Amino acid sequence: MPTLPPDIPSPSSRGTWWLIRLLVLAYAFNAFSLITPDNDLWGKIAFGNQIWSAGSIPLTNDHSFTAADYPFYNHEWLADVIFYLIFSTWGSTGLLIFKMAIGLMVVNLLSSLYLRRGKSVIVYLFYFFFLIPVLAPGFMSRAHLFTILFLTLLVALLQYYYDGHKKTIYWIPPLILIWVNCHGGVLAGMGIFGAVTGVEWLRGRFKKESRGTPLLYVFLLSCAALFINPYGYKLLLFLKETLSLPRQIGEWYPVPILNTSFMEFKIIAILLILTIILPIKKRVWEIVIAAIAMVYAFKHQRHTVLAAVVVTPHIPVVLTHASKRWLTSLQKIQISPGLQIFFHTLLVLLIGINLVMGLQKNAANRFKIIVEPQIYPSYAVQFMRANKVQGNIWVPFDWGDYIIYKLPESKVSIDGRFRAAYPMDVLDEHWRFIEGRPGWESVLEKYYTDYILTRRKDRTHVRLDRHPDWLKIYQDPIAFLYVRKTEPPGSIENQFIKNQLNQPKDPPSFDFP
Repeated sequence: MPTLPPDIPSPSSRGTWWLIRLLVLAYAFNAFSLITPDNDLWGKIAFGNQIWSAGSIPLTNDHSFTAADYPFYNHEWLADVIFYLIFSTWGSTGLLIFKMAIGLMVVNLLSSLYLRRGKSVIVYLFYFFFLIPVLAPGFMSRAHLFTILFLTLLVALLQYYYDGHKKTIYWIPPLILIWVNCHGGVLAGMGIFGAVTGVEWLRGRFKKESRGTPLLYVFLLSCAALFINPYGYKLLLFLKETLSLPRQIGEWYPVPILNTSFMEFKIIAILLILTIILPIKKRVWEIVIAAIAMVYAFKHQRHTVLAAVVVTPHIPVVLTHASKRWLTSLQKIQISPGLQIFFHTLLVLLIGINLVMGLQKNAANRFKIIVEPQIYPSYAVQFMRANKVQGNIWVPFDWGDYIIYKLPESKVSIDGRFRAAYPMDVLDEHWRFIEGRPGWESVLEKYYTDYILTRRKDRTHVRLDRHPDWLKIYQDPIAFLYVRKTEPPGSIENQFIKNQLNQPKDPPSFDFP
C-alpha cells in the first residue's frame, strides 16, 4: 500500500512532490500578482531611458530645482536600464512578467535548498504557507527585486559549497559585480558573506580546518568587485553614510511588536528561536546570519523579505529533523489508492484555484500595471498637461518620480531618489513644509517655486488657502494645485481669473505609465 511520504522513496511519492511544489509555486504566483506600481517605477523608466539614450550615467541631479547639480549616486543604474528596455519593448506587461519570473525563481530555489537536506511534505507546506506572504510585498517592479534575487543566489551558493560543491563559491565575485551596479542592497549581501567568512575562518583556526581559507580569498575578491562601478569607492562611502541615517519613510520604520501586523513574519521569527534552542546539530554560520538578518528586519520593515530568504535554508530543515520520529510514524500510515487519488485531485484543485486567482488579478487590468487614481494625481496631471503648466513644482515625496516622467519639462522639489540625489537639508525642509512646522513658507522663497501640487491627506492645502501669495487653480478628491501670484498676473493665473483654463472631460488612462 502507498504511504504518505516525508521522503521520496518511490515514483508515486515523486509525483506527489511535484504536485506539492507546483502548489507552492501557484500559491506564490497568486500572492505575487500585484499589478500596482511602486512609487519609484516612473523614475526607473525615465532614468533608464536617459542613460540608454545618452550612453552615459548622469552624475548630478538634473530633475530638481531644490538640489540642482547635486551629486547623484545612482546605485541602481543597471536596474534602471533593464526596466527601461523591458518597458520599451513589452510595455508594463513585460515588467509584470519580469518581476513574476524573479519571484517564482526565488521560491523555486528556496524550495530546492530545502529538498537537498529535508524531505517532509508537512514541514514544507507548513513553512512555505507562512513564507510566501512574507516575500510577497517585495515583488513589485522595483530595483529591490535584484537584491532579493541575488541574496537568494548568494545563500544558495554558500549552501552548495558546504554540501561539497567547492567550486560554487567562485561564482560569488561576478554576482557581487552585477549586484553592486543594480542595487545598494549589495551591502546586505556582503554583510552576510562577511559574517559567514568570519565565523568559518575562526572555526578553522580552532578546529584546524581549511574551509574558511577559500571563503576568505573569495570574500576579498568580492570586496574588490564592489569597486567596479561608475563611482568607484565614492559609491561605497555614500551607501555607508546613507544607511546610517534615519528615514521618514514607512518601509524603513521598525516592525511593530505588540500588534497583529507582519504576523507571518513574526511566526517565522518564533520558529527561528525554536530551531536555535532545539538540541540538534546545526551549522553555526547559518545561525549567525539568521540572527543578524532578523535584527535588521525588526529594525526596518523592508528587510523582512531579505530576512525570510536568509533563514529559509535553516528553519524547515531543523524542524524536519526535530520532528523526524513523528514524521516516520506518519510514513507508516497506509493510504488506500482511492485516498491517494483524492489527495492528488485536491492538490490539482488547489493549484488551479491559485492560478485562476492570480490570473484574475492580472486580467483585471488586461495584464498591465494599473495606476490607481486614488493614490496618484492622474487627473491633476492631465489638467496640468492640458494647460501647459510647467516650471518648478513642489510635490509630495512619493509623487516626485511620477511628475518627472509625466512633466519632463518641469523640475520637482523632491523624488524617490532621496539621499542618492538630495542633501539632508533639502529633505528636512521638505518635511518641514509638509508638516507645517515654523518657517515652512520660507522654503518656497529659498527655492523659487512656481506651482505646488499637494495631497489632500497632508492638509497642506489648509495653510495654502490662507496664504496671500498662492492661488488654488485646481482640486480633485486627492490633489490640489496652486500657482504663485505675481504682479502682473502670469499666464496661468490670468487664464484662471478669466475662467479660460482647459478642463479635460475624458478621464485619463489608468494604464501605466
